Amino acid sequence: MKNAFVVVLVCLALGGTTGYWLAQRIVFKSDRQGDVFSNRGLVLVENDLRVKKESVPVVACITPHHLVARELIEEIFTRVSAKDRRSKIDRVVLISPNHFGVGKRSVVIAGGELKEGVAKVAADLQTINRLSKLNFVQVDSGAFYKEHGIRNLLPFMQKYFPGVPVVSVMIRDTASAENMNLLAQEIRMISGNTLLILSSDFSHYLEKNIARQHDCKAVDAISNFDYSAVYNLDTDCLPGLYLLMKFAELHGARHFVWINNSSSSEIYDKNFIGENTSYVTGYFTSRPREKEREICRVSNFLFLGDLMLDRQNRILLNRRGAGFF
Repeated sequence: MKNAFVVVLVCLALGGTTGYWLAQRIVFKSDRQGDVFSNRGLVLVENDLRVKKESVPVVACITPHHLVARELIEEIFTRVSAKDRRSKIDRVVLISPNHFGVGKRSVVIAGGELKEGVAKVAADLQTINRLSKLNFVQVDSGAFYKEHGIRNLLPFMQKYFPGVPVVSVMIRDTASAENMNLLAQEIRMISGNTLLILSSDFSHYLEKNIARQHDCKAVDAISNFDYSAVYNLDTDCLPGLYLLMKFAELHGARHFVWINNSSSSEIYDKNFIGENTSYVTGYFTSRPREKEREICRVSNFLFLGDLMLDRQNRILLNRRGAGFF
């Protein structure tokens, strides 16, 4: 019996390893498997050498707001601002989770310029006025006074996109996919070039290797525009991610370039104390995909004993789907 138990453990360990590298191959879609940086635990997974050489505009991107990940924030802002330099950016829509649940509606927009220290970012009043007409949108600048998902990024906005007006947006976790669809369509119809930036950390409170698996699952869903999986991912701002993907799709920007992946425990390494937070950075472009290999999907296997369906588990299963468990 003891030997059988050891065999099962070995099989599961090998399966987990295979699944992990398979996930990287699925996301990378190239022969390059990424470079591991020993410096502060940063893992560069950006694979697309052709995208780096081409001047393909970025229409949307993902960045952390946790300042522990400052190097990752600097990296994604540097990359996106450089690629968008040739095409004038008329506005940035900066999207954050509503961390403190302020406001009366699912989407809250700042009504004017915001400041953080010496950084001062102007607002696009015309766009704000247009979006305020949606019945799930509220305009309230005062609601942003302690929203770090926005305020932490204002100095980066001023540094990398000087003079570009910003529409600052907070979204509640309860915001529906239907409303995110409407918001994406409304933003898409605004004239000029709009860049969407999602300010979102990813998994929380997980050991770094487990966090990496959750992040791989998230990137797989993002890369394949799997909207049915979005609301079951492990990120700060699920409705904001849905909005970002839908906006990119409406732009025809169906190529997601995964730039970096790390976590607070990896960055601090032996000096880490506290609860772990993971980070993913990347951007959407419209580069043609005809030269890429056929896209495979991540497969997840769950081994468990009996599942008790009392205590509302059956209700949750019916309401949220099997993926909820």
